[in-house]
Amino acid sequence: KKYDALNAGTFLDYWKGKFNRQSSKWGKKSTQFDELINEVAPQFGFSPNFVKTVVGMESSFDHNASAGSHKGLLQLNEKEARRKGVKDVYNPVENLMAGLQMMAQKRDRLAKMQFKEGGEYDLSLEEVNRLRKLGYDLEEIS
Repeated sequence: KKYDALNAGTFLDYWKGKFNRQSSKWGKKSTQFDELINEVAPQFGFSPNFVKTVVGMESSFDHNASAGSHKGLLQLNEKEARRKGVKDVYNPVENLMAGLQMMAQKRDRLAKMQFKEGGEYDLSLEEVNRLRKLGYDLEEIS
């Protein structure tokens, strides 16, 4: 187990480290999808660098990538993608829009998540701000 999902500190440390290691590889890479990513990432509150890093990690920028039931740039699960209205999971625009919507929802849930180790507490706005002061960029961890 790489992190304790019930411990906010180890959970955030794990994902921040993973993102930081991959960001230098993928985040600054020039791709055919740069214009699209630069346009849609801010609509969901993400930086283009973050989205490029995730796309690089998930599909190496291959919009035809497939791993079982996961397809496209953000390796969306076909059933989940259909529920989000995606008609063609390999279409980069549809894949990014649905994938970023799902990521934003997960990010927003993380900000409200209750962790239960030694007592229960919420990641309130105050806690989110405290973690940001410690160097965590929660929008880029989600």
